Amino acid sequence: MARIPGVEIEELYAKYELHPILLDLYVEGEFDRDLINYFLDQRGHSSYVSVFTVDQVEVPDEILVDKSLQTGSNKSRLIALASMLSEKFKSIDTNVSCIVDTDHDVLLDQVVNMNNLLYTDYSCMEMYCLNEATLKKFLILGCNLKPSHLDELNSILNAVLPVQFCLRGVNHSLGLNSTFPPVKKGVGKKRGLAYFQESIYVDAFIQLNNLHRRSEEIKEEFKKLFSKVPVDIRQKSNGHDFVCCVFDYADESGGVKLHSKNEDVEIFGGRLLANALDTSLLFAENLFSRIEAAAVGRGPLWGRQAQMS
Repeated sequence: MARIPGVEIEELYAKYELHPILLDLYVEGEFDRDLINYFLDQRGHSSYVSVFTVDQVEVPDEILVDKSLQTGSNKSRLIALASMLSEKFKSIDTNVSCIVDTDHDVLLDQVVNMNNLLYTDYSCMEMYCLNEATLKKFLILGCNLKPSHLDELNSILNAVLPVQFCLRGVNHSLGLNSTFPPVKKGVGKKRGLAYFQESIYVDAFIQLNNLHRRSEEIKEEFKKLFSKVPVDIRQKSNGHDFVCCVFDYADESGGVKLHSKNEDVEIFGGRLLANALDTSLLFAENLFSRIEAAAVGRGPLWGRQAQMS
């Protein structure tokens, strides 16, 4: 299906020159948009904030190249959009902001500081679902498992996710453009996820991508990044890996099985997890509390520098 053309940047300039008080947010994807919109609806502020995906704006690849940003990336397009809006409205206060996933930016020292560019508190939006209350509710009501499964799942997540996160960081920092093996490649034959081993998974990554000649370089970079990751698992996990690991665990533990696991997890997994999220928990998070404060006029959202521990 052909992509529907988005709004031209000149149209946005005109919009915010005429209506600088509009609180508009631009995000990477539909899940991000829907989570923020649901939070605003539950808090009674949906009429004060509009949330758009960056696909709704025309940000040509030429602009990304000019700004030394990766093409084909919604995050890059958001950073470029924030930059163009910031340059245009240097002398005018507006409330339009762009929200991007933190990803590996802190780990790789690639955080971009702009007044109208906000980062998620954790690596990505899915990480707001990585808490005991949400996982427990999802395992019991969504997966037909027992409360006792929570401790085992948490143990697995803490063993698996930082390894996958750091390998993704290696992929980015070394420019490997690699694919990643499923998490079960990190366990021995006929063993479950509880037996995941870092060394087996890293070797599986190298073998899958035929990177034997760069094996030592990859392992050294992995070791360096792994030594720098934060303590909080939500800041050292990839959203896709998190969702896949939860559903892999539910599958092998005799819980709910998706009809077409790989495709369904990719499309619906994060949304199914978010169904177990109590949106009142989001208010305690810096990003969401600032969005609400701006919505009720207690302070501008615009102006926050990236603040990550």
